Amino acid sequence: MADQIAEIVNYGYSHPEELDFFAAWATSLGYTLQIYFDFSGYMDMALGIGFCFNVSLPSNFNSPYKALSIQDFWRRWHITLTRFLREFVYIPLGGNRSGQLRAYLNIFITFLVGGIWHGAGWTFILWGLLHASGSIGQRLWANTGIRLPKFAAWILTFNFINFTWIFFRAESLDTIKTIVRSMAGLDSWYKLEFSALMPSNLVQKANTLADVIGKAPEWGSCLIVIAVLLSICLIYKNSIELAERFQPRPALAVIIAFLAASAAVYIDKSSQFIYYQF
Repeated sequence: MADQIAEIVNYGYSHPEELDFFAAWATSLGYTLQIYFDFSGYMDMALGIGFCFNVSLPSNFNSPYKALSIQDFWRRWHITLTRFLREFVYIPLGGNRSGQLRAYLNIFITFLVGGIWHGAGWTFILWGLLHASGSIGQRLWANTGIRLPKFAAWILTFNFINFTWIFFRAESLDTIKTIVRSMAGLDSWYKLEFSALMPSNLVQKANTLADVIGKAPEWGSCLIVIAVLLSICLIYKNSIELAERFQPRPALAVIIAFLAASAAVYIDKSSQFIYYQF
């Protein structure tokens, strides 16, 4: 699933200037799901191969898009990295033992280190700082004693995660700016109200549109696919939950082997594994 949706994502991030409101959202949500299935599939294979050699590896991925807060997200996403940053950065800095202001500074530094760990670039640094701001903002909100309904908490958390993944995926700050403006509808409004009304641009726009139609994904269909995949993330049980009730049977092993062989025949291109670089 990650490899199939990669075609949507790669095109969108390679041609950010061509994205309208719906295409920009399809691109951002597409990457949010691509990296989810990429990392989730990797962890399932790593754990499974470990069990084949009687090695029990730590759980590292637990349905992070079901999280109701930023803190909850980091308890579910890349769990071993979260544990490492907590034990070797946050706690040595003093954790929350020296008051709230010092705790906020320690959170800021910890997420900055987490961003740099993923890559020494401004996009990764900003990604880490955004998560630091989200985590601090969550703590400030918790101090008010006001609790949001679960659905509202999920909407805010998921959209924050989706927004920050743009910084993680984009290759430049200009790409981030273009995609975010399109997601907000700003570029579409500008082009509609001003650029499209200039006669000198009409012929050029028509030619550009004709070129794009033959290359760009059908963004409406892409959004439908994204909705289905997101439903799988939110409704279906993850591998940890399935393993708790798993009963190995010979018939099931034969079926799984057949499905794996069929998948290997179907996939006739090299697989893109995002998380190898981390």
